[in-house]
This record gives sequence, structure tokens and C-alpha cells, in this order.
Amino acid sequence: TDIMKTKLIKLIVVIICFTSILSRSKNDREFYSFIQINPPEWIQGTWLKAGTGFGWRFTSNDIISIDPNLEFSFRESYQSFIDHGANASISDTYTNVSYIVTINYGGVISTFDFTKLSDTEISEKSDSLAILIKQ
Repeated sequence: TDIMKTKLIKLIVVIICFTSILSRSKNDREFYSFIQINPPEWIQGTWLKAGTGFGWRFTSNDIISIDPNLEFSFRESYQSFIDHGANASISDTYTNVSYIVTINYGGVISTFDFTKLSDTEISEKSDSLAILIKQ
């Protein structure tokens, strides 16, 4: 839990600092089709840690970190970085039971590693093997 929180906090701080300086309206942006975030079908949906509001939502082209007070879209933040000419990259790989995402926002690199335990449970290695339950 602490490892994931630390990584996510670092990532969010970098993004908030960058976007607060150079932000512009979401409606003014063109969304680029070259942004490749491709969660596999088996992980798509909302996954939360039992008894908390923390977790993840995976769509066919985005990863969203869920906090009880905030949802953070990796696709939108990546888009903002690219719009402002910043150095950013996202890569993901998957199998029938694993999904690994590596994100680089201006030199801050975070890796998130998910493993399918069953159709209703996944583990997140970047968070000390937290178990998340499909909602």
C-alpha cells in the first residue's frame, strides 16, 4: 500500500505541477490516436481493495486510478504532457494472467504490475501484493 501510494503521489505531483503551469481546457485538446494504452479484456472494469475506496478502473484505452476523492486518468495526463511538448511515454504488456504498465512522465518512471488470481480478483505487485476485487 505504501509503495503504490508513494509512486502514485510522485506521479500526481509531477502532473499537477506541470498541468497547473501549462493547463488548458480539455475541450481545446485534440486527442491523439497514437496514445497506446491497451488493457486486456480480462482486466477491464473497476477493481477496488476490500473495505476501501481505492483501486483501479481499466477501459479498452485507459487506466484510471481511483481514490475516494479523486479519479486520475493516465490517458488524459499523458495527453496533457504531449500537448505541451513534454517527454512522456507509456508502454504496456500483457498475457492471459498479467498486465504490466510502465509510465514515464518527464523522467518520473512508475511501473504497475497486475496479476489475475480469478475472474473476480487481481493482485497488484506494485502495492505489496494488494488484492483487488472486481466491482
